[in-house]
Amino acid sequence: MILTILAVGLGLGVIAAGSGETENAGLAGDLLALCVAALFAAGLTAARHVRHVSMVPGAAMGYVLAALLILPFAEPLSVASEEVPLVLAHGAFILGSSVLLAIGPRFITSAEVGLLVLLESVLAPLLVWAAVNEYPGNRTLLGGSVVITALFVSNVWVLVRDRLRNRR
Repeated sequence: MILTILAVGLGLGVIAAGSGETENAGLAGDLLALCVAALFAAGLTAARHVRHVSMVPGAAMGYVLAALLILPFAEPLSVASEEVPLVLAHGAFILGSSVLLAIGPRFITSAEVGLLVLLESVLAPLLVWAAVNEYPGNRTLLGGSVVITALFVSNVWVLVRDRLRNRR
C-alpha cells in the first residue's frame, strides 16, 4: 500500500507539474484540489471508524446542503433541452458513485478507497479531451499513466496474494 501511495503521489506530482501546459490550469486549482483531497481522506477515515453506521444518508445530506449553498448562483432552467439527458445521466452517475464511495470503507480500507478514487484525476482529463477536444498536456498523460499503472499493479498484487492465502 505504501509503495502504491508513493507511486500515485509521483504520478499526481507529474500531473501538477504540468499545470502550466494548458490554458485554464494553475497553481491555485492544484492547491484547492490538494485541500479537497485532504478533506476527502479525512472523511473516508472517519467512515472507516464507524463501519456499523451507513454513510449513504450522510452523503445525500451533503449533496442537498451543497445544492442549497450554490442555488443562489445557479440557473437550473438554463440547460438546453437537448442537454437534459446528459445532465440526468451525470446525476445518475454521481448518485451511484457516491453510494459506492459511502459504503466502500465498510469493506476495504479507506486508503484503498482513496486510491481508487484517484482514477477520477486521470480519467476526467481524458473524458474532457474526448468530449470537447481539450488536450490535457503531455505531463498529464504521463502522470496519469503512472497512476493507472500503480493502481493496476497494486490491485493485481492484492488479488494474487489473497488467492495464494486462500489456497493454504
